[in-house]
Amino acid sequence: MNIRKIKQSRFDSLAAYARDPRAKTFGREIAWYETEDKSIVSCIIQDYTDKDFFGILMARDESERYRFIDNSEWNENFALSESALLTKILEIHENIDKERLQGGIHKAPVDFFIPLIKTKNKLSPLFNELVSNSLFASAKNIIEPMMRWYEDTDGNFVEQFQTTGFNQRIWELYLFALLTENDITFNQKEAIPDFICDSFHGEFCIEATTVNPSIIEGKDEELPQYHNLKDLEDIKNNYYPIKYGSALFSKLKKKYWEKPACKDKPLVFAITDCLCPASGKDSRASLPYYLYGYRHEAKVDDSGSVTIVPVKIEEHTWGKKVI
Repeated sequence: MNIRKIKQSRFDSLAAYARDPRAKTFGREIAWYETEDKSIVSCIIQDYTDKDFFGILMARDESERYRFIDNSEWNENFALSESALLTKILEIHENIDKERLQGGIHKAPVDFFIPLIKTKNKLSPLFNELVSNSLFASAKNIIEPMMRWYEDTDGNFVEQFQTTGFNQRIWELYLFALLTENDITFNQKEAIPDFICDSFHGEFCIEATTVNPSIIEGKDEELPQYHNLKDLEDIKNNYYPIKYGSALFSKLKKKYWEKPACKDKPLVFAITDCLCPASGKDSRASLPYYLYGYRHEAKVDDSGSVTIVPVKIEEHTWGKKVI
């Protein structure tokens, strides 16, 4: 059995969801490993106090979640600690089907990729691409270990992921991974808001939202086309801010801050552009235009000096819409 060193980002994508952030208060991870069949992932941790090293081993439990199963002995020498860890991995791997089991009550593995009976005839084209197109194998491999930990408090996550809510659910998964990798834990007792978070700095809540195409005669609206820089600037200054504004205004009307779970906690609206696969690169500056009412222009004088000038935005206009 081959064992290879991996990057921390690789380890995080597989096993970060089982890590207790408090572990970082007594030691730091310095090396990461996986077996070639991905049945075991492991890392070496150095204790802050006495600088000793030890290794931990993780394997998939009954729910296909990577969980702690064993550790190697403490050692003051890194090379000896690494050798002990690799030996332990080989020892455990010989009986991995038994060693990986946690026992007790466990949930059946969550699987986003197997179409539900009620979704088979209305699968999203984007979902089909993710599942069947080999070009998206890396994305699928990132989602697979994550989905084992995702708690479906709405009760309809998988259905929406496979059908009309694919973009929105992908955004929630991105936020779930982002928060986990930044030592955030979740206290998701309610479905609203999307994330009830706890951290070293205190509790806060996040509601995820997306900017989506309007539905016109049963079809997604087409994005406005541009043929020169002036057209593009018009779209950035008016069309995109209105789209962001509409999505945020809809959320604000629901007064999430009055929900019991949000009381006396900071509330964050996490928004992203899902108008089309590439629209985010054009719209990224438009959200601050809407939020703060200013854009900045470069003025060049006769000597060639450049001055950045703030320009106040009075309104955004696109067609008959004005905000």
